[in-house]
Amino acid sequence: MRNIFAHNYGIMNVDMTWNTITKVIPILYKECRNALSSEYAYKNVTKEECDAITKAGILITIKSDNNLYAIRFHKDDEEKINNILKSSPPQYKPKL
Repeated sequence: MRNIFAHNYGIMNVDMTWNTITKVIPILYKECRNALSSEYAYKNVTKEECDAITKAGILITIKSDNNLYAIRFHKDDEEKINNILKSSPPQYKPKL
């Protein structure tokens, strides 16, 4: 869209632009969300569990609220994360 706006120099089709904004972009947004949701999984963990997962080198996205942590991770890493969470105590070395 940027190239169309930048290089048509005043010859914009308003109907085509409006159709793109109202119909095409919402479909694209939905498809992107579906693709991402099928590749990622989510879990609620404690800070210690979160630390253990990151120390294991697994890439996660973290959102925290007080002492609750929500993590997002690629589904390929789910078994590794479950193994870390099953270990008691979590397998990580605290910083000295």
